[in-house]
Amino acid sequence: MSSKVVQGARFLSLRILLTERCNLACVFCHNEGQEGLTGLSPLKVRDLRTLLDAAGGRGLRQIKFSGGEPTLFPGLPDLVRLCVEAGYDTAVISNGVDRRALESVAAAGGRICVNVPSADQAAYARLTGGVLERVRVTLDALRGVGAEVAINSYARLVPDVKHIESMLSFANEYRVPVKFLLPCQVSAIEKQNRAHLSYGEALTGFGYTRSADTPYDSTWNGEHGRRVRVVKPWCPSACHEVASHYRSIRLTTRLQLRPCFGNGRFGETLDFGSVEACGRGIDRALSSFAEACGDRAGVRVRRRHLAGVAERESHVR
Repeated sequence: MSSKVVQGARFLSLRILLTERCNLACVFCHNEGQEGLTGLSPLKVRDLRTLLDAAGGRGLRQIKFSGGEPTLFPGLPDLVRLCVEAGYDTAVISNGVDRRALESVAAAGGRICVNVPSADQAAYARLTGGVLERVRVTLDALRGVGAEVAINSYARLVPDVKHIESMLSFANEYRVPVKFLLPCQVSAIEKQNRAHLSYGEALTGFGYTRSADTPYDSTWNGEHGRRVRVVKPWCPSACHEVASHYRSIRLTTRLQLRPCFGNGRFGETLDFGSVEACGRGIDRALSSFAEACGDRAGVRVRRRHLAGVAERESHVR
């Protein structure tokens, strides 16, 4: 893969996994592809500066801190503050349980995305093992300090209109946008596409109108500034469409650089022994992603190959 393809990436999102630990036990959790681990990232503020220096010249625009539950990582606000002061769009993806930690994130200038799988207390408890009221307390506190907050909720391949309505109501209660995340499964491409269309139909029925449509999401606007995003399935087609201008790389707690969730079809997992080595490996990671997803010239061939893989998998499953 030529360096021209790597340098041509206009937007790089770096997702930093700070821990595999969590204070909930969500039944749907994939732990960002790191199941069964319990460690903390060795990342320190000085290490992050090194990584930003290395990635900044590669189109880095966005940094997301996740896990596990990132609020369990000591020093999270300091990491957020460094990224914000350096001018990056900085977000923390959290379950919203630790109000004080997220208030500190907000004070450092970071955006906060709160995962809420259900707005029903009983369903929330069943899905997460937690108490929804704790999340409500956090959202009230964050609204009180003027934090930039959004709600993430996992979408379903067979949309439940009642679930959509309840999540819209929940988000509107706190005057924050909501994002529905469709599951990313190579073997369910057609179901994913149909689900995205069904979510659009449901949102239209609730008075929302589509304001933007990209290869990876659609945005819907409602009354009084209400906003909804529906994130389309990335595997495999959208990865091809966005590879030339948008790439997401993950830094794991074991100092690995991974594309996607470490899916080998979309690039290799690269192991490093230090943050400095990770910085030196950014180009290699981007090249691996571009090769796997296909640049503009190779999109069709790779897409046909993956479609064939998906068809075979669908018969197995």
